[in-house]
Parts: sequence; C-alpha cells; structure tokens
Amino acid sequence: VNMQERSGLTAAMIAVKYQNVAVLKLLVAANADLLLATKETGTKALHLAANYDETDALQYLVTVLADIGDTDSDYN
Repeated sequence: VNMQERSGLTAAMIAVKYQNVAVLKLLVAANADLLLATKETGTKALHLAANYDETDALQYLVTVLADIGDTDSDYN
C-alpha cells in the first residue's frame, strides 16, 4: 500500500490527484503512510490535496494527520 512509483507518488497521492476520497479512506484503513513524499519535490498527499483544491480530501487528511500527531513514535 506504500509503494511509490517512479516519481514517488503513492496510491494515496494518486487517489487524491484523481479526486477519489473513497479510495483514499480505504488506503488509510490499510495503513497507508500519509507522510511519504515524492522524490523530486517532497510533495505529500496533503500538498496534492491543497494544490488540486480537493477540499474533501484536504479535510479528511487534516483529520487523519491530526490523529497521527496524537500518537507516540510507534503510532500508539
């Protein structure tokens, strides 16, 4: 679920790019790492949501990432 294609896009980033929040939610449920970044620019899924003006994905990612911030380094 966290594999990156040649430029570094993950499945979660591609779901955001193609405006598919339902798939994004499935990927998060499957433990997609939302903090992975592209190799060239360091872009993350949250950046893509903002760049593509994907408000639904952006709101969802902010909520999920806030929950991650409430955990320890082992995501507990």
